[in-house]
Amino acid sequence: MKRIILILIWGLGTMILATGQEQQAGELLSKAVYEEEVNGELEKAIELYQKIVTEFPNNRPVAAKAYFRMGMCYEKLGLQEAQKAYRAVVNNYPDQQGEVALAKERLSQLLLLAEKVSKTPFTPKFTKIEIPTKPGNGVLSPDGKTLAYISDKALWIVPVHGKTNQNIAGEPVRLTEYMDAWDLANMCAVWSANGKWLAFYATENREEVIYIVSANGGKPVKVPINQQRPDIGGYDYRMSLSPDGKLLAFVDCDQNNIPSIHTAPTDGGSPIRLTGSGFREPSFSPDGRFITIVKIDMKNRLGDEIYVIPATGGDPVLISDDAGAVKSPVWSPDGSMIAFLARKYEKGYNNASNELWIAAVDKKGEPTGLITRTELNNSTVSMLAGWSPDNKIGIWLSTPDKTLLYTVPSTGGQAMQVTTKGSWMPSWSPNGKYLYFDGINTDKLGGLESVPVTGGKVSRSPINSKYQLQPAMPTGGISISPDGEKIVFVGFYSDIDEPEIQKKLKGTHIMIIPVKGGTPVKLTTNPLLDLSDAYPVWSPDGRNIAFLRLENKTENNKIESFTNIYTIPADGGTPKKVSSVNDIVTYGRID
Repeated sequence: MKRIILILIWGLGTMILATGQEQQAGELLSKAVYEEEVNGELEKAIELYQKIVTEFPNNRPVAAKAYFRMGMCYEKLGLQEAQKAYRAVVNNYPDQQGEVALAKERLSQLLLLAEKVSKTPFTPKFTKIEIPTKPGNGVLSPDGKTLAYISDKALWIVPVHGKTNQNIAGEPVRLTEYMDAWDLANMCAVWSANGKWLAFYATENREEVIYIVSANGGKPVKVPINQQRPDIGGYDYRMSLSPDGKLLAFVDCDQNNIPSIHTAPTDGGSPIRLTGSGFREPSFSPDGRFITIVKIDMKNRLGDEIYVIPATGGDPVLISDDAGAVKSPVWSPDGSMIAFLARKYEKGYNNASNELWIAAVDKKGEPTGLITRTELNNSTVSMLAGWSPDNKIGIWLSTPDKTLLYTVPSTGGQAMQVTTKGSWMPSWSPNGKYLYFDGINTDKLGGLESVPVTGGKVSRSPINSKYQLQPAMPTGGISISPDGEKIVFVGFYSDIDEPEIQKKLKGTHIMIIPVKGGTPVKLTTNPLLDLSDAYPVWSPDGRNIAFLRLENKTENNKIESFTNIYTIPADGGTPKKVSSVNDIVTYGRID
């Protein structure tokens, strides 16, 4: 009997405590509503609503009402936190049907408004800045007044607006000596957010290294990181400096060529891995608390999602997953928005972005739901140049395609245009009557084409292949056999969904196909690098084909790449090396 009495007393105590908590929660709710509706003190009301959902989450009727009214307060203040409050009601309190219905209604209205804003046509104003030196790359300083760029194997800066004309850049200043600095798609030089430091890529002893230098000039210092990158390429080179320039975010690739984001002190220290596999293109927020990253689809190595992750590591937060192929996220100076380039997915064209998207984020680095989209007046393969304090975004836009074929008499004279659309890597037929090349004159995807040297109709040599096969740019090295019957070229397969097939067909391959088209015969397979076998050419007797092959060797835990010349019988066989490392073969077309 004693045991039963104790249980009853404990239960009675619990009931009294619960009743007291319900009363306290109800009183807080009444006080918050009074601040909201009578005094108009929305911020004070939000504080009280926050206290209710924090201290009394199990009082479900009151907590649901507090979340909903909190959302109303945020909405009156014009803040995107309203959506989060309404979602909290829907997701966490499904049993409170009245509040859930009201929250869903408000969410629907806000999402319709956001969709209307995002789809409202917006015509951006483009201001073209002429840079007389025409570097083809450059990143804006945080104040938007200076452009840093790579030219003549050195790092330069130039005032964006010159003294002669506001739309003509000023006098360039070279920051470094000529030290084999280089750029690729405007991703190989970056500023720190305080504008005091620049990081850039250079080649030293055939090894890719990263340097950091003061924006005022001085001796560049190598960032002491030992990157393990067996096959890094393309947009994997994107890096970012923390606001104070003391931390570098960069990409490493594992033995399977899968990228991930790491950070390391610029003055030395062990790198820290921030993400799982499949992320690249890091970009620090202006306050250094967050890093934007791009998740790639490993089937085609295209970016398809934008995330934000704490700079110290943590769970990535999805910002956008509906923009198609994406790249180059950059932050607004106040950290409230993220701009990135995008293009609707289409085979063969996804590096050439033709849209600019801007996503709003809150102070926690989470999406608010508002995204605007702007169509560019041309496409770009380059990274964004930056975002200035006066809300101007720097974009390197391509000029209309002018890569056309011309002929000119070897003795001199006037040039004659023979193609009207994109045409690359021309090669003469042995009889001198035709030009064979990689072009888009007969199809929107590149392929093997030919045209009479006097001009006329462009024809295509159709490639019969189960998987999409294209000539590799710029190393296809198209060559016609001495009898004029066959084409040798470098091809690569794209957009393969099956992982095993993708692994098998990875890399570039020397191939032969009849000039009239047909099924290609693959002579070589070297999956070591994306552009590993290149620049094939027929021997004068048509029996053999010479080509270049990129190879790697490891010394002292460092990977070194070099080029050698190989030959292979035209009807197939084992490639034979005819040069050595000591020959120092230049990577380029051979004859």
